[in-house]
Amino acid sequence: MVFETVRRARHRILANEALRHAAYSVSAALASLILLLLAGTQILGWAWLLLLPAIALAAGTYATWRTAPSPYRVAQRVDHNLKLADTLSTALFFAPADQDARSSDTRYAQWSQAERIAAGVDPRHAIPIRMPRALYGTALLALVAGSLFALRYGLDRRLDLR
Repeated sequence: MVFETVRRARHRILANEALRHAAYSVSAALASLILLLLAGTQILGWAWLLLLPAIALAAGTYATWRTAPSPYRVAQRVDHNLKLADTLSTALFFAPADQDARSSDTRYAQWSQAERIAAGVDPRHAIPIRMPRALYGTALLALVAGSLFALRYGLDRRLDLR
């Protein structure tokens, strides 16, 4: 149960990171749309609307994968957030150790306690999914892009960007 709890908490951490990087990708798409609306097609082509967010998404995926926490770090974070006094992380730390006759009873007791606690842990409370702060910038860029689009269409009554 400890491993399952840590695995589910890790997925929630990665989901938070994926949301953050998705906000950056959408911001890149909106920024390129704003440049396209301001400068026209002579400077920026429609391909940039796909290329910039794709680059941002690839960089975000790489950064998320590279900084993904180890199971032990996830267990520490769950322990800290739920005030479990290092129960899960200690059990996880000593789980793969060689079986030593002197410490096997202690290790077993620690693991049993961690299993009981992990059975009652809800990863949604330990690692909540949060709205990334980057979403505020994305919303602002969406407002600017929408305003520019409405202004350009309102003045010209056509969508030609030349």
